[in-house]
Parts: sequence; structure tokens; C-alpha cells
Amino acid sequence: MNNLLLFFVFSHVLKGGIIPPSDSLFIPNQALIKLIPSADAENFFEKHNLIPVRYSEYGKFWTITWKDKTAVDAMIKKLKYDPNVQYASKNAIFYITNSPFWIPNDPYLSYQWNLEKIRVFSAWDIEQGGDTTVIVGTLDTGCAYEDFPVPSYEKDEIDSTTTMYKKAPDFNEAFFVPGYDFVHNDAHSNDDHGHGTHVAGTIIESTNNGIGVAGIAFKVKLMPIKVINSLGWGSTDWVTDGVYYAATHGVDVLNMSIATSADPGPIFYQAIQYAASQGVIMVAGAGNNATSPPTYPAIYPEVIGVGATNSADSLAFYSNYGDSIELVAPGGDLVDRDNNGFPDLIVQQIIGMREIGFPKPKPDTFFYAGMAGTSMATPHISAVISLMLSHGIPKENVRTILRETSVDLGALGYDTIYGYGRIDAFCALGGEDTLPPSITNTTQWNDTNFTGPFPVWSEIQDLFGINNKYLFYKFNTEPYDSLTPCDSILQKYLFMIPSALPGTYIRYYIKAKDLSGNVQTAPEGAPGVTYGFIVLGTDITEKPTNFLEKRTIIIPHKMGFRLKTNKEVDFKIYNILGQVLKKGKLKPEEEFFWFPDSKGVYFFYLYKKSGQEYRIEKIFYTGLK
Repeated sequence: MNNLLLFFVFSHVLKGGIIPPSDSLFIPNQALIKLIPSADAENFFEKHNLIPVRYSEYGKFWTITWKDKTAVDAMIKKLKYDPNVQYASKNAIFYITNSPFWIPNDPYLSYQWNLEKIRVFSAWDIEQGGDTTVIVGTLDTGCAYEDFPVPSYEKDEIDSTTTMYKKAPDFNEAFFVPGYDFVHNDAHSNDDHGHGTHVAGTIIESTNNGIGVAGIAFKVKLMPIKVINSLGWGSTDWVTDGVYYAATHGVDVLNMSIATSADPGPIFYQAIQYAASQGVIMVAGAGNNATSPPTYPAIYPEVIGVGATNSADSLAFYSNYGDSIELVAPGGDLVDRDNNGFPDLIVQQIIGMREIGFPKPKPDTFFYAGMAGTSMATPHISAVISLMLSHGIPKENVRTILRETSVDLGALGYDTIYGYGRIDAFCALGGEDTLPPSITNTTQWNDTNFTGPFPVWSEIQDLFGINNKYLFYKFNTEPYDSLTPCDSILQKYLFMIPSALPGTYIRYYIKAKDLSGNVQTAPEGAPGVTYGFIVLGTDITEKPTNFLEKRTIIIPHKMGFRLKTNKEVDFKIYNILGQVLKKGKLKPEEEFFWFPDSKGVYFFYLYKKSGQEYRIEKIFYTGLK
């Protein structure tokens, strides 16, 4: 890694996401099919003279081929007529999305103009490197994350003198989670190309360790999932299983620096939809054709599509644009705008690659390389998102924040060149957030006969997330005491003011602070202005000799209540004002259902015949009248 070797290569061997002619968009003589659950696969294959290549346990689909010369389109058309087939599509090819390379002789942070461009250093003052509770997955060529003997079935794909995959030196303090290699079908997703190691470095490169360069989210965990082979392409079945693997193994953010202009079909899209349903935030490069047709998976609404900009904040000459673009990030190009003697590319470590003169990849030898492409732009977005999650920003707010805080380039507002703009890490973490939390729908108690405890619900929201929330209350002239929520439903929080004696005057207010430090109270002006009420005492005094018990029921929202006893019981239902809402008899073992008209506090008074033993069951369940 300390070689005084200087290389600059513009790659023509691997097109780096530049889509080849149409006959190379798909794997020849292969298709993906998903059968109905009741189908007999063996009989189906025999009926159509098909040969199964592999089966996906994740997506429950088959990759198939055939011996005769039937064209792929004709075979798929034929299979779609079979009632046993749910889906049939061609096996599209995904490509990595990088372009030029540069190897400096002495890797310094000063070469990483991209970090300053998106204000990473300022962002680190808010969230320094992230947290290991966040997992970022990469669908790529793998990663140089471990020392591991080269399996015999992989030796032909790499340099013949290499016997060990090696961990890249500048990952010495990085955190990894085991992934999977869907190319070779094993549990060691080592990099036999170089692209995946470079992409991973932008996210989790060890930082402040005295060597090499920096990563943006260097304290999060990375899960390398290999779906691209040593030649830089991967088939749809590999990539589909990679998406499922990420979604079922705890990935929070999925980086996909890959693209295809061919529609990979419904089987792949089902995997994307499943990952989204599991809360995975997906980010994908839009490709390097300098054209506008949609690319996959960036075009999907569940995925953040990423274009590339240069150090002048202009669209990079190679970057795709159009409907696939939601955001842009630094991807680099060949111009030296900062006059340091080197092109303004994205610098990270790589293994020995074909693009820098190796006949075959050499995964035990490492260099620092400058590369460019939407592949390089994409991990900037993924890394910043992982910082946001580490900081406590809710997942459901991430895309809105990125859209609202990115630097608007080009036409005002959203456009199909820059999307919503170039990412700004500092702003995405709330660095310029001045809006306080929103506090609405707070329970306002009126004077009451009820003596408590007193439930107070309040809806508290903030785009960047809530740091803390309290209810402050005081009895008469006593000092204020504070409460934290005892329950919540979505963004509605329940505070419980303790019981009080009749004649007590209770004042209370809500106070919330967001992750940016902005504070809000409800009502505004608290504690000078507060909510308040007097405890008058209860007039529900009826307790005859056959009184069994009183049950206090707090119903937080529209919810049913079920009661059942083993003996006949008289009952009355009161509200907090002491008014009888319902009375009657509960028959033995007969379920009694009751739905209040609104949320609140209610009392069930139950009466029995003396000398009998009773069993009472009480169950809440959701549901409307």
C-alpha cells in the first residue's frame, strides 16, 4: 500500500455500467420462472424439456435453461400459457457502475474533496462515524473483509499466485457482518474484482487510524453480499437472492452500485418490495450511459436512484439522468479543479485489478485508487443515511429529509438532471434545523370528580426525531415534577399524572426537544402558561353490601372491551364525571362487549350475591363498532 507507483487508467475493458448491445442484456438461453405452490416442478420441467439451473429458497423461483434452440422470448411466451406458471422473465444482467481510475503514491485525506463537498466533517460534529447498531449491506463484487484461503473453485478467476484472500489494510478498524456469495454459493463474500472494496471504503473505511483515507460512516457495520462476478456482471437470480438475503438478515440500508437497462421482471421486483416492507432503505446507482432511459433498480419507487456530480457540482459527463434520479452525490471525473496534480476522482482502497494492469484480479495486493461513476456516488448516500439512523432519525423520515435538505442544483426544485439535489450530510443530520417539534392533540382535563390517576395523551413529532419528551405537573403550590411517557401508539405518547385528593389544583404542560436541540412546549409559553384543572372528588359513592369490585379502564383510542364472568353479575359503567353510561346483568360465561364513543377513563362497578366465588376475565381488543 506504500508503493510509489502512480497509475491513471480510463477503463475500456469493463464498461462500468455502460450498457452493452441488446444481445448482452440477458443471460443467453436462461429464464426465471415462479410456479404456483401446488405445481409439481419435476413434472413441469419434463413436460417442457427444461433443465433447472438453480432454485431460490428466498424468492421461491427457478432459474432454468433448455437443450433445444428455442429463442428465449419464444420460450417465455410458451411458459406463460402454462397455468402452473405465476411469472416468467428473462435473466437480465446487472453491471457495476464505475469508470476511470487513479492510483496516488501517497493517500491522504486531502485527496477526498468529496467529503468536504457534502460537509462530512461538519456532520461528524453531530454524529461521528455512526453506530454499530446500524448495518449497511452492499450488493456488489464482495469486499476484502477477511483473510481466507482461496477455494479451489475460485482459483481460475484470480491471479494464479494468490492463495489467500486478504483483508484490506485500511479496514483494520472497520466492523463487518458475515454476508453471502451468491456467485459461488458460499458464505465468504470476498472480492475477486475490486469494485466492491472501493464502494465499501466510502462507507466504512477505517478513519483516524493514521493510514490511508477516510470513510463517512466508519463506525457502522457492513455486510458484503456478492452478486457480481470477477468480470463485473451479475445475473438477476443472483441479485434477487442478494436483496432477499439483506432483507432477512437485519440490513438497515442496502447499497446497490449496480444497474441494468433491461427490465429484470416481476420476480426481482417482488424482492425489492419485500425488502421495503421490512424497512430496508435501498439506494442504487443510475448508471453511466449519459442518457435518460430508466435503469433498474434505481427506477423503482422503493429505491433512491442516484446520479453523479463532479467537484464543480455539475452533472458528471458519464452520469445518467431522467426519471431514475432522486438525488445526486459526488462521483468524480477527470478534471483537476483543486490543482493538487490529480483528477478529482473518488479515492479509496482496491485490490489489484485488471483495470490497473493485472491480467487477473489479485486480492492479496492493495492500492489506493481514484474511481468515478454512479457506483462511487451511491455509497455517499448510503453512508449519510446510516449516520442519520445512528443519530436516531426515524427511518420513515429519511427520504423526506434528504429531499428537503439537499443542495438544489439546476432548475429550481426537483428536476430530472439532479433530482432533488446534491446530498448535504450536515443538513441531513439536522445541522441547520431550526424548527421545533410539533406538539398537538394534548389531552386537556377539565375540572373533574375523578381523583386519578390522570392519563394525558399528546402527539409529538419532529422530522429529525425527538431527543426527549416530558410532562411537567404540580399539585397546588408544590414544585413541578416530571414524567416520561409510560406508553405510546405511533407518535402519540401517554403520560400518567398521579392520583390527587379532592380540592387539588393540578397544572401541567408538555415539553419536547428534538435531535437538533430545538425545544417546544404545549401550551406555548409554558411554564408561564399551562393546562390546569381542579379535582372536585368523586360522587360515585354507591357501594352496597354486595359490591364486588371497581375496575378502572383506560381506553387510549377507539378500542373494544370484553368482559366475562362465571356467575351472574350486576354491573354499572361510569365515566369520569360520575355519569352512568350503561347498566345491566352479565350472564354466566356469556361475553359482554362494550365500545365507548371516545377514548378516556371509565369505571366498571360489579356486584355479586354473597358467598359465591367469582372469576372475571377482561380483555381489550382493537376494532371499531
